[in-house]
Amino acid sequence: TWTQHDMPDGEWESVAYGDGTFVAVSCSFNTCATSTDNGVTWTQHDMPAGNWYSVAYGDGVFVVTCLYGDTCATSMDNGKTWSQHDIPNGEWWRIAYGDGVFVVISLFYRTCATSTDNGKTWTQHDMPDGEWESVAYGNGAFVAVNSSSNISATSTDNGVTWTQHSMPTGDWYSIAYGNGAFVAVNCASNTSARSTDNGVTWTQHDMPAGDW
Repeated sequence: TWTQHDMPDGEWESVAYGDGTFVAVSCSFNTCATSTDNGVTWTQHDMPAGNWYSVAYGDGVFVVTCLYGDTCATSMDNGKTWSQHDIPNGEWWRIAYGDGVFVVISLFYRTCATSTDNGKTWTQHDMPDGEWESVAYGNGAFVAVNSSSNISATSTDNGVTWTQHSMPTGDWYSIAYGNGAFVAVNCASNTSARSTDNGVTWTQHDMPAGDW
């Protein structure tokens, strides 16, 4: 069951949790919103100018990537203030954190970028062909899914090299890890895909109707 709560104005694209705080970022308003009471109330904060699209938390830092351009932003005080940093140019679609590394994936550039210093500097790496939509970390691996070619990509060396694997047919738009499994959801056909071997093999399952 769900209870609805108000948020400040904004095109809220992504949310992450860390250190007792939820941080949501807006794609067009140059703001973020923070909540310390599990999303019941929210406080708005200014951010540097940018199309902020995805946020992740790790090692005491929130890191936000920009949909277009060559900047990211980091916050060490749970979203209240932000510092801007350079990142390789790309449409940085989603970000994930694991094993001391932030990894961002690009929708059209067939690349990822990795940071081992909490978003201050980034190194770009090649990925297999595909429109990479989402990435998650778990069990020692980063796993990415895409919406164009029915494949996943896995990395066990913190985003430096990637291996391609087959997935069931679908527009895979989002992935998450929990309880020993990666689960991806399909926007087009009311199905999910589940992997218990770090994205190497997948099993498809039915979901309720919806644009997941």
